[in-house]
Amino acid sequence: MVFGGGGSAFSDLIVPAPITGGILHVPSMVVALALLNTYRKSPDATAAVLRTVLLSATLVGVLMLINLERLFLALTTDMEASAFRMHKNYMGLFIASDAFVAWAWTQFDRRGDLDRARVLGVLAAPAIGYIIFALSGNDRVGADFLHGRMAYQPERGDAIYWIYTRHESLTEEQRLQALEFMSMQHPNQNPNYQDLALYFTTSLHDAKEHAPDAVPLFSACLYEDQTPTRWETGAADCFTEHQNFSERMEQAYAHMPKTLPNDVKNYFVAVGVCEQVVIDAEPRFDIEDQNYCRYARLDEKRADIVAKHGEAILETSVD
Repeated sequence: MVFGGGGSAFSDLIVPAPITGGILHVPSMVVALALLNTYRKSPDATAAVLRTVLLSATLVGVLMLINLERLFLALTTDMEASAFRMHKNYMGLFIASDAFVAWAWTQFDRRGDLDRARVLGVLAAPAIGYIIFALSGNDRVGADFLHGRMAYQPERGDAIYWIYTRHESLTEEQRLQALEFMSMQHPNQNPNYQDLALYFTTSLHDAKEHAPDAVPLFSACLYEDQTPTRWETGAADCFTEHQNFSERMEQAYAHMPKTLPNDVKNYFVAVGVCEQVVIDAEPRFDIEDQNYCRYARLDEKRADIVAKHGEAILETSVD
């Protein structure tokens, strides 16, 4: 832990010395000391402004310790907030602590006062400015789609990926945008699965957390073997009627006579599953059939089998 508990680095960070991240504390401390020095020499009206500026800096530092993205999503979706990120934003800690300590010191030498409207203006303007800055540069805020969770299925090569969307239905253009959003998770770009069901939901909680009763509004079925993408309402069954490469291999092994030697079984399976695979010019390690069949070495395996078992064994019926 960084800010508490056993092995805390809180003191290392607060102390402005070159240990852990403490050296990064120096700039904010220098600025705070400079403002205090200016405060001591300023007339009452200026001192009142500086005192309010220090309180405003404290507020901005606290905002920097809050995960505004998660807070925004908590306010606009059904996702529960976990907003504070004090273990991540050291600069926010430094600004908040130095500005607050400097502001507290000014209370012992309080001079001048601002009217309530000016105080609120000095406090609110930087805070609002920071919030706009932090959220406007975050492409997840207000996004049409957000990544959810992956759920691998019992059958090898099958997976379900949940996606949060703000739309209860998609136009054709929005479907293309959704597929572009998921382009790096497409089965032909990822070696971890060959069939992928995209489940879209307007519940960010269901998209992120394991929810056995969750039902998607609509689905898309994506396949590694160039089977056309299919869209359906509700939870589409993308797997039962489609056999991926791993499933074809398992089926091929299941039909092999048990009396055949393993090397012969491997050869017959490779011949059967690769006979309709067109090998691309460039290697594709993330596509199962391309990767397997490119390096199947069928001629070499056949020669080894003939040398070891005789050519007659290759006449064995495996249908």
